[in-house]
Amino acid sequence: MAPKLVIVEDDLPLQRALRLAFEKAGYSVVCAGSGPEALQQIEKETPDLVILDVMLPGMSGLDVCRQLWQKPASATLPILMLSAMSQVSNKVTGLDAGADDYVTKPFDPTELSARVRALLERGRRLRDSVPGKRARMLGFVGARGGVGTTTVAVNVAVALAQHKASVILFEPQPYFGAVASCLGLKPRWSWADVVSLPEPANARVELTRYLTPHSRYLQVLPAPQTVQPQQTFSTEACGALTANQGEMLVAGLAEMADYLVLDIPRSSLEAVRQALPRCDCPVVVLEPDLASVKAAELTIELLESWGVPKKALRLVVVRRSVLAQPVDMNTIQTTLGCEVVGAIGLAADLAAKAVETGRPLVELVPDHPVAQSLGQLAQRLAADSR
Repeated sequence: MAPKLVIVEDDLPLQRALRLAFEKAGYSVVCAGSGPEALQQIEKETPDLVILDVMLPGMSGLDVCRQLWQKPASATLPILMLSAMSQVSNKVTGLDAGADDYVTKPFDPTELSARVRALLERGRRLRDSVPGKRARMLGFVGARGGVGTTTVAVNVAVALAQHKASVILFEPQPYFGAVASCLGLKPRWSWADVVSLPEPANARVELTRYLTPHSRYLQVLPAPQTVQPQQTFSTEACGALTANQGEMLVAGLAEMADYLVLDIPRSSLEAVRQALPRCDCPVVVLEPDLASVKAAELTIELLESWGVPKKALRLVVVRRSVLAQPVDMNTIQTTLGCEVVGAIGLAADLAAKAVETGRPLVELVPDHPVAQSLGQLAQRLAADSR
């Protein structure tokens, strides 16, 4: 069956041109010229996607978008907004109103068609996902802060998505999360927006609204990006994720993808305590120095006390700088009683460039040995989680 579009545009020549173009491309098209007419047509036709002009008679496209978002029947309806207003603030307003994409006039017809296809594919993958299925869960825990846990988690998530697996990357950090910047994203939402709802959502249809897409196969639920100026840097002031909230989010996200990757800071271990024993591959990230090995030992003891068997744990060793007396891999494995599945040597210049460009190493320099080792790690963990 041909995908059905509702095109909402009061400029009749443009409306006709869009209709003809999309009908020629094989779509079923219904048109509306005003906000109230658009709401009527959408309720009547139940389209697969709406192309919505911002400036409309009777009701703005922004108000149409907000009304659609508030109704359960249309809450996940993909909306592509058209506007002659090209300022960043205008785009932000449209996206905050609930649009999934924003295209400025004049636009390239081929780009518009590509964006429509991408939104439809995203919706199809959500509809076709099997209710009750559970993603393979990879949980990355740093033995201590600053060992490169986020870098590893982000690159593994991207590498899995490059192999066309659907991936969700969840960052239960209480504040100032780094995942979004590592991926070059400016997310509208974070997990805090989900748990602050009057009745916290755990259905796939609700959670989907709060995910930020990085690519066709990777979506992100990041940590809050800011805190109020008057707040201190404590997790209590910033609103740390509670255990119940963490369990709800992990359970919901695990039904929505092939892989759920958790970037878990030590400050949020308690929040995902119940989920950790269910991780297919719980991974402890450490550096090859004595202090980090000792911290990893304590972390493993804590995870074991929570029901995570040591035999299920994996180790990833990240060397971020030149060490005078690094601990060798055999000693790390013998001391901690877990297998080292990855040894990553992060070059400082590459790591800095990745942060500056917002592109993970597996995208930025795919042929570099560091990127290849991260890709191999992703495939190893994928195999271990089956």
